[in-house]
Amino acid sequence: FDATKEVLHCDKPGTGLVDAPRAFSLKLALITRGILKLLPSKVDPELCMRHENGKLVRIMTKHVDDLKIAGVAAVVQMVLKELQKHFGELKVISGDFVNCGVRHQQCAKTHAIRLDQIAFANNLRPIAHRQLATANLEEVACPELHELYRSLLGAIAYLSHTRVDALVFICALQRVANKPT
Repeated sequence: FDATKEVLHCDKPGTGLVDAPRAFSLKLALITRGILKLLPSKVDPELCMRHENGKLVRIMTKHVDDLKIAGVAAVVQMVLKELQKHFGELKVISGDFVNCGVRHQQCAKTHAIRLDQIAFANNLRPIAHRQLATANLEEVACPELHELYRSLLGAIAYLSHTRVDALVFICALQRVANKPT
């Protein structure tokens, strides 16, 4: 390959390319807005819904290629069929699944839905850094430790989806995020 005489060209982004998630998202948006007539929420464009005669008939959240769909059973099946037409066979899980770190469990009898992040929380690990073993409690964290703190704090803050009881502690930790000791 000679960069001065030849050009590499990619007609279609594929798996593993940097722009593949964006390309998938654009194609999915064309289908959800066009064929399925789902309107994006004004708060979050990745939350889309369809109302008919003033009644919500389907709702979908999109996170790259993780989709969560709810609505009248026949309508959900129609949405899945349409998506499979464009993207091929889909892995469909209902009743008990994890989506974006949140476990969803639906009771077959009552249809009540329980959400938790137990597995997500169990995967969080304490920070191990040499400054923690040698520094006094008032010493400002070094840049490396500061970055580890901010990263873990972001993961802990994500628990606010299901752990409202932790919000007061998350807020306290965020107050010192710019200059942790």
